Amino acid sequence: MKRYELTFLIAPETSEEEREGYFQKISEFITKEDGTIEEIKKPIRKRMGVAVSERKEAFLATLFFTLNPEKTEKLKQFLEGEKNIIRHIIVKKKENAIFKKSSPKAELKEIDKKIDEILKIGE
Repeated sequence: MKRYELTFLIAPETSEEEREGYFQKISEFITKEDGTIEEIKKPIRKRMGVAVSERKEAFLATLFFTLNPEKTEKLKQFLEGEKNIIRHIIVKKKENAIFKKSSPKAELKEIDKKIDEILKIGE
């Protein structure tokens, strides 16, 4: 299983129920293909600098998930079949990106100590 980020544009004329329906359909597709949904970011209305499918606005939505790499092509075909999803991109994520909360590399006390050492060297 690989980790992916799906970002897609939904036509601005869709209703809230339709937008929620897309998340439901996509989630069901991924889980049916033995994948898992990690995180869903609700769609936000965006004004685009360049018209996409003759539209200047769209809802931008993002979904983080895991899926076997050979099944991403089926997901792409599924997305292309949805008339109100006007653009989409699936990006493979690095293992530690977004999905795992990273802890700070150094404690605040260690940073303060290092700053003090640096300042003393310059005296």
